[in-house]
Amino acid sequence: MIWVRKNFCTKNKDSTGNTINTGVMIIYQHETQLQTFLNLLSSVTTRKKVFDVALVATLKDNNIKGIYTVNVADFKEFEFLEIRNPLNI
Repeated sequence: MIWVRKNFCTKNKDSTGNTINTGVMIIYQHETQLQTFLNLLSSVTTRKKVFDVALVATLKDNNIKGIYTVNVADFKEFEFLEIRNPLNI
């Protein structure tokens, strides 16, 4: 299964400013972050998930469809995400 978009940037800068090929995509918040966050927040059953909702809003805005986490239960409410526990693979 591939969860990342094709042609994403994997070249990032280290602490000295040198470009390194990490193979890791860095995602950022979009202008739609607040609206996506509020829409998702209204869909969860507990307000204790504010930080999870912020993370999921960033994933959704970046068209990321899956997440690896040991806290599978915390993300079950977000039906568009495929959640995998890396300890059970």
